[in-house]
Amino acid sequence: MIATCAYHLVSIIVGRPFSAAMLPKFSDVKDFIQDMKHTFHLSKEPPQFDRFSYRNKAAYWMVYPGSLAMIATGLILLYPAGSTSRLPGWAVPLALVLHSDAAVLAVGWLGMVHMYFAHFSRHTIPFDRSVITGKVPLERYREEFPLEYARIVAAEGLATPAAPEAAPHERKEAPEFAESVPKE
Repeated sequence: MIATCAYHLVSIIVGRPFSAAMLPKFSDVKDFIQDMKHTFHLSKEPPQFDRFSYRNKAAYWMVYPGSLAMIATGLILLYPAGSTSRLPGWAVPLALVLHSDAAVLAVGWLGMVHMYFAHFSRHTIPFDRSVITGKVPLERYREEFPLEYARIVAAEGLATPAAPEAAPHERKEAPEFAESVPKE
C-alpha cells in the first residue's frame, strides 16, 4: 500500500499534470443537494456535472486520509516494540482499533457505494466496457457529464442533436467522437 501511494504521488508530481477539475468547489455542494433532490424525486432536474462530479472527487480525496490512517496504524502494528519506545503503551491497541475500523470502512465503501456507481448503476448494467476500452458511450457521457460534453462539442465545432442540422458540407463531425468519448 505504501508503494502504491508513493507511485501515485510521484506520477502526479512527475508524470501527467494533475487536473484542477478534481479540486473541490462550492458548486459540488450545490450538485450534491440537487442530486439528492433528484434522487428522492423532489426535483425533475438532474444535476449538471462537469468533468468530475462530487462523487468522483469525494471517492478520490477520501483515499488520502484513509491511506494515511492505514499506513500509520499498520506501521505501529508491524513494529509494536519500536513504536512503544517512542509512543505511549496504549498506542498499539488504539492502532489496532483504528486500523481495523478503517479497513471495515474501506470494504464497506467498496461493497456498497463503489459497486453501485461503478457496476450496478443504470449506465453500467450489464457490464461497463469503459473499464477495458477507456471510452464511454456518447449518450452516457452526454447524460452523466453534460457540462463537459457541451464544452467538447463547442470546442470541436461538432453538430449536436439539439442544434439545427447544417448542410453536409458545413458540418464538422468526428466519427470517433460520435461513437464514444475517452474516459479519464
